Amino acid sequence: MNLCARQRLASIDIAAPVRLVYAIATDIEQVARYEPGIEQLNIVEQAIDGDRIVNVRFRILGLRVTHRYRHVLRPSRKYAGVRTRGLLRGWFTMRFKTVGQSTRIIHAEGFRSALPGLASLAALVYFSFLSRGEIRAKLRCLRDLVLSQQAAQDNSNR
Repeated sequence: MNLCARQRLASIDIAAPVRLVYAIATDIEQVARYEPGIEQLNIVEQAIDGDRIVNVRFRILGLRVTHRYRHVLRPSRKYAGVRTRGLLRGWFTMRFKTVGQSTRIIHAEGFRSALPGLASLAALVYFSFLSRGEIRAKLRCLRDLVLSQQAAQDNSNR
């Protein structure tokens, strides 16, 4: 099966240190500010290694749905998640890399399923009709959030 049909990829450079970008991107209080379909995240279980199980409440086509995700956190390097149950499982990954004075985020999201063709069909519907261009918009929202918080920190340090 063609992996490209089941995922989307985008990247952005943010003029801020990787630690700050990562901290904001992984803060459950901030995620709904840059992820338009997410209304709320609640931590169900926190592991010693930093990984966590979260309930994620989405709004899709006006309906509220909640799914459980496993989040994998590797500080300043990786933030990823996958739905823990169901025939169709959404997933995402963000990789963080220092590039000069900036942080580059490479973000991918998609679907997987044990049922042949289901992930491809879901990706076609989601990426073509429900979220057109949303992955780049998410990254721009995250960038703006980071830069505004960085400016606020800079002002408070003066």
